[in-house]
Order: sequence, then C-alpha cells, then structure tokens
Amino acid sequence: MAGGAGGAAGGGAAARRRGRAGPGAVLCGCSGLAGMHAPLEGGAAAARAAVGAARAGGVAGFDTAPHYGLGLSEERLGEGLRAAGGEAARVWTKVGRLVVPRAEVAAGSPDVEWGNTLGDPGCIFPETDPGRVPLLDYSAAGARRSLAESRARLGPGRVVGLRVHDCEAGPRLEAALAPGGALEGLAALKAEGAVESGGVGVNCGAAALEVLERAPAGAVDCIMLAGCWNLLDQSGHAALLACQRRGVRVHNAGVFGGGLLAGGANYRYAAAPAEIVARARAWEELAEEFRVPLLAVALHFAFLPAVVEAVAVGVKSAAEVEGALDLLSVDIPERLWAEAVRRGLLPEDSVASLLLPEEAEAEGGEGGAGGEGGAPRSSQTFHATTVLRLLLCVTGAVRRTLGVPRRPRTEKRP
Repeated sequence: MAGGAGGAAGGGAAARRRGRAGPGAVLCGCSGLAGMHAPLEGGAAAARAAVGAARAGGVAGFDTAPHYGLGLSEERLGEGLRAAGGEAARVWTKVGRLVVPRAEVAAGSPDVEWGNTLGDPGCIFPETDPGRVPLLDYSAAGARRSLAESRARLGPGRVVGLRVHDCEAGPRLEAALAPGGALEGLAALKAEGAVESGGVGVNCGAAALEVLERAPAGAVDCIMLAGCWNLLDQSGHAALLACQRRGVRVHNAGVFGGGLLAGGANYRYAAAPAEIVARARAWEELAEEFRVPLLAVALHFAFLPAVVEAVAVGVKSAAEVEGALDLLSVDIPERLWAEAVRRGLLPEDSVASLLLPEEAEAEGGEGGAGGEGGAPRSSQTFHATTVLRLLLCVTGAVRRTLGVPRRPRTEKRP
C-alpha cells in the first residue's frame, strides 16, 4: 500500500491533525530521567539536556512523581529547569508516597513500599538513593506535605497539578477516597489556589471509573490514564467515555506501550508476553506498508479521543525529545486506521464512539465546523471530529466490502 492521504479530504485532515497534535499538547514524561530499568546514560547532564530540548521545542509541561527514583526524577527535572531558564515551567507531580530517610522508619514497617527501595528485586530505578524509602501516605495531610517536598526538589518548576498516584484498588484506593484522604486534600489545595488541577494517575480504566464515581466534589478535573489507550491496549475506552461525559480532562500516558513500540522489550513495566510482541509486530508491518514511522502512528492514535487534552511522552535524552517532536508533523493516512480495523488491530466501534455529542450534531453541515460562516471550534474538537468522521466513513466501507451487516442499535456492545 502506498502512503497517500486517502481521498480528497486527506490533505486537509492531515493539516488539522498537525495543528491539534503539536508541542503545546505534549507533556514530557520524566520517569526516565531517574533511570528506569537501567541507569540514565549520561546521568544528570543528559537529564538537563533533555529538559532543555523540551523547553526549546515548546513542550507544554512536565509530568513527574516522587516515586520515580524516590525524588531523583524531580531533582533532575528541577536542575534542568534551572539550567534552561525562562518562564516558570508547568509541572504535574503526584502524591501518595513520601520520600523519607531510611533511618526514620522501622525495619519491615508495613507503611513502607519496600519493593521500591534499592536492593529489592522489584525496584525498577537502579539509581535510587539507598538511604531513601517510600512511605505510603494517601491522606490529605500527606498530600499537602508531599506537595511541599516536591516543590523543594523541583525548584523553579511551577507545580500546577497533582495526581494521586497508583491508587488502583484496595487500601490505597480506599484511603485516597476516605474523608481526610488524599483526594479531599487535593480539593482543598485547589480551593486555596495552591494548585490549579487535581486528579489521579492510574494504570487501569476501572480505577479511574471508581474515582469518578466516588471522589469528593472538586477533587478531580483531570485524570492521567497510563498504558490503557494505545495501539496495544484500548481497555481505557469506558473511562475515556466517562471523562468525556463529565467534562474531566485526560492526560494519556504509556502511549508507546511501555517502550515496546519503540523497540524495547518491556510492556507494563515487565517483559512483554509473546502475544503482545506479536501485536506490536503486526502494527510495525502495517506502518511499514503505509511508509510512516510506527511511533508516529502511536503518537497520533493517542491524540484521537477528543477528551485527551495532552499526551505524555517519556524521554531521557535531548535526541529523544527532538525525535518525539518530529513525529508530530508526520501525516498518518486515514486509510491506515481502516486497515487496522480490518486486520483486527483496533475494535471497530471503540474509537468512533468517542465522538462528542456536539461534534456529532455538527456532522450535518459545514456550519458547525466554524470558518467563514461561524465561530471556529477549538483545534482539539475540530481535529477529533475530522479524524473520527473519516474513521466512521472508512469503517463503513470496510463493512460493505466484507458484506458485514450493521449491528442493530439495540444490541448491547461487549
């Protein structure tokens, strides 16, 4: 297959996609600055260069956490921001773990996440300071303390948002949701003007759905979904729909499948299983047929849902930052998505169902698209409308070609 735009509308859609998926909608994911799975090549100097490249490239902000190297990511990000200078950067960090001296806790304390300490086989940050341990604290007081300590590590970085980190289930989720819990603390910090945004950072859509249902008023205006809306996994679909209905913004992370799509061997922080490796290979073959980089396909797919405000791209060097920004300008042929549906790489209905109701109403005529006859819509809405309209068209064409009957509207989707 050739890498054309696919139809007369292809060029315009591609141009609008470039406008939506720009540096201003990218967050620099900073876990890699702490040396995830291996020490950071080039150390602190490489981290400074990566942050400088992101600032120079117009990246919107940075996402980090005390969890990443037990403060190391925040410290290296802060050093990079000081070196880069300029206006205060926008930083999102996380709460739920306090970084404390090992000497201050009892050996074997159940309040310490020992699996994230240097020397434990489960620790994925080999540069972690052996004198530090993560103390689990999902209380409102813990969130307030965590913010103060993060600010001290970050220096000139302006913390605009907080996410309750890894509160997927069990005691952590219940503690975060309880009266006096971290989410109540985030609501208070927002009301005081200490931060602009609050929410959670989770690795599964089910946790996001529960938080949306049970969180105290004013706590959640943004959710980071990690690893559940990318080429390999669309399990966050229901959470995206729920956020869309409630007006909660989404920051999409893990869009390269934990590094697997970028040529790595890991998926969801562990060795990738054979079936996931095979799926990644199938996407690679599809991208090759359309003559576009696989990572460009992955990055543009991450932006498809209209509710996605920003995409976090993990980087650990200036070259990776520059390479990621270059991917934004790649045109992805609309026919690629239809072919992905035909090959079973994407569910037929999941992407199209993320079309916002007001966008669907605009489908009847060009007046809803703005321009000469009316007020323009936001670039985010316009981009998603265009791409998803094309996806609806091409999937319908696939159905007709294969002789597949339309599913009755009353049939419940799995």
